[in-house]
Amino acid sequence: MENIEELIEKARAGDTRAENELFLKFRARISNLVQSLVRNPEDAKDVLQEVLTTVFMKYKDTEFTNGPFAWIHGVIYNKVKNHRRKCAHAPIRQELDGMENGSHCPEELYEGRELREIIQKAVARLSGKHKIILKAFLEDDIKSYITQRSLTTPIGTIYSDICRFRRQLKKLIKQEGYKRWSA
Repeated sequence: MENIEELIEKARAGDTRAENELFLKFRARISNLVQSLVRNPEDAKDVLQEVLTTVFMKYKDTEFTNGPFAWIHGVIYNKVKNHRRKCAHAPIRQELDGMENGSHCPEELYEGRELREIIQKAVARLSGKHKIILKAFLEDDIKSYITQRSLTTPIGTIYSDICRFRRQLKKLIKQEGYKRWSA
């Protein structure tokens, strides 16, 4: 049985058997760690795919200062962190997307129209900064908003602004009479 470092050197030299053995050894460890960090099984599969792709595309050119597992753990934690950031924006997006889904039932059409009016009134009451954040969410441009703002503003402040925006929009929608969030 070869150790990991020997397998890595052989795989870097083009030995496909060593590369396959590495994949099998790493996959189980990577999968277990990803599943322990990402609660939703479907999301865990997506993150696992991203991690495996990154690891097996970059291991040949990477120098493992603290060993291969330390590097792999770094890749895993970065992919999980990126996934969590992406998911942090999902709840409000799902609420807003749900409003756009068409319905054919008259009651649902009425509720949809009523909800649209409630949200329009709530959005009209948002501050200018919060309207810019909402626009970035709706245009799938939140990452560039964060990047652009981070040139002049600390990243923690940007994320705080986004959290305050979400709370403010939810509060305004409740005030306008949306019953689902009033409970």
